[in-house]
Amino acid sequence: MSGPVNTPDVMMRMIERGVDNIITDDPALLVRVIRERQALSKPELLGLRLRVLFDKPPHELTDPAAVKPL
Repeated sequence: MSGPVNTPDVMMRMIERGVDNIITDDPALLVRVIRERQALSKPELLGLRLRVLFDKPPHELTDPAAVKPL
């Protein structure tokens, strides 16, 4: 993925994948996403991880052309 991550869904999925850094134009949104994720219970976190099996990923994760370059 190239370019900034600016949507909560993509931010959450990147966090779930264990990325070390996220480049974004909206750091306040990223902080909110991180805090909301930290407040989730273990079953809720499991549900987020399982959605990879049942949910189509956002197009920003599958189509490089959907991401605006830096």
